[in-house]
Amino acid sequence: LEKERSIIEIQKNKKDQIDNLNARADFLFGQISKLSEDANAADHELSALSNLDEREAMLIEQDKSMHAVGEELNRNLIDLKSRGSVYQSKRDEAKSSLERVRTLGAKGNCPTCERPLGEQHEVLLSKYMRELSEADERSAELDTEIRTIVDKIEKNILDRKDIKRSLDSINCDKFRRAGLNAHLKAKLEQTNGIQAEMEGVRKSIEDLGPAEYDPVRFDEIASKINEIQPQIIDYDSLVIRLKELSEKEKELKSLREERMICVKTLQDLNKKLAGLNYDELK
Repeated sequence: LEKERSIIEIQKNKKDQIDNLNARADFLFGQISKLSEDANAADHELSALSNLDEREAMLIEQDKSMHAVGEELNRNLIDLKSRGSVYQSKRDEAKSSLERVRTLGAKGNCPTCERPLGEQHEVLLSKYMRELSEADERSAELDTEIRTIVDKIEKNILDRKDIKRSLDSINCDKFRRAGLNAHLKAKLEQTNGIQAEMEGVRKSIEDLGPAEYDPVRFDEIASKINEIQPQIIDYDSLVIRLKELSEKEKELKSLREERMICVKTLQDLNKKLAGLNYDELK
């Protein structure tokens, strides 16, 4: 029974080891699953950041193009303002000449030829009024063109600000992408380490082999051993007593042998004394 119980206990210990290893494997599998979920989430986020370089290059090109457009608009604005100054000068000159002709009247002398203006008074009035009207009309047209150019320049500035904000956002996304790549690398290293440990656990389970443990049989044997335990104790005690008895018998035999030796020695001494005619009474 003890031998069988010992065998079953060995199998029980093996089963406990296998159960512990399986529990460890389940825990490691859970860790790998969690790492995989984290990696998938990071990978999904990275996929949305995959075209950052293309977007950045496109925005830089757009900014360069809009910068060139802005430069052209500014040149056009300077030209329009210059032309506006010319028309303003013509307007001022026409207005001044008109006022001078009106002041002189038909009887006034011409500043150039010093003769009365006469019929030329109306001709000059019509001329300067026409020039003033044309200057006003052209100045109004230039003002409209200037406002249009200014609106385009302001829109160009706003659009370039939007591009700058987009580029700043891309730089933030690049930083985020670098962090995600580092995060994924760390998760991969952790996963590789756990997988290596799982492989070690699997090999340990294979090396242990199957556990042929029968808990019912183990309990039956333990119960029987408990039942006969008092008899085993008595038996052990009897064995000890028998062993002690055997030792006593050996000791008794040794004493008997010593006694026989002593008796023989005494007999030999008596013989020697008799040969010497020794009398204790003398």
